[in-house]
Amino acid sequence: NDGLTFNGDTATANALDDYEEGTWTPAYNAGSASSACFAAGISYNTGGQTGLYTKIGNVVYFRFNIDPASSGLTAKSGILQINGLPFAAANTSNINSGAAFYMYTNAFGSSTSTNLPMATVIQNNSVIQFYQTNGSAFAGTSLSAPQNAIQMVGMYHVA
Repeated sequence: NDGLTFNGDTATANALDDYEEGTWTPAYNAGSASSACFAAGISYNTGGQTGLYTKIGNVVYFRFNIDPASSGLTAKSGILQINGLPFAAANTSNINSGAAFYMYTNAFGSSTSTNLPMATVIQNNSVIQFYQTNGSAFAGTSLSAPQNAIQMVGMYHVA
């Protein structure tokens, strides 16, 4: 491991061996499968599929905006899922790989504004899924305003 070292410390475990910045394209899980949260053919507003990330070692920090256009948008009963994270999350035991937090959203309507679904990064995958506070899945059909934007930040561990 020939990463960046600090104060002459040459221990491999203390070396910064991976730093990367980039973009990614968030997209709802759409299609004909029963697991899809939207039917195929989603179009997005300008800037509605924007994602940025920074990877430092085995931790990925990300942010994104997803903003589908209302035209042709059909919600389905599959769990609300956003695909396209830049790396697959680590397979960790007894703890989630990562989480995402809302910066802004108007997609859930006023009835859920004080009880937004929790977002988690799924192990061994590059997806974010949404769950109700009781742990049950939050479906695409649960969105009161699916054509509206969701902006989030988050982090997760990779292998």
